Amino acid sequence: MSTIEALMVDENKTVLCFDSLSAGESVRLRQLLLSTEGVKKVEAVDSSRQALIEFDSRKVSYQSLENIVSNAGFALD
Repeated sequence: MSTIEALMVDENKTVLCFDSLSAGESVRLRQLLLSTEGVKKVEAVDSSRQALIEFDSRKVSYQSLENIVSNAGFALD
């Protein structure tokens, strides 16, 4: 069994998990988030139903990101 030796928290990165995420939805999600002020980078992976988001926490909050995604019709897991 592996043990965690060190853990870093970066308040400017997060991962959102989705109930489902097709290839087309990944593209739409990426476009949606990149059009949001403060979002710098989005890597949406439909096979794992996740999106890694790098953002400026001074401009947009994690809660705002969740709201934007949910209001656009994506179901968070």
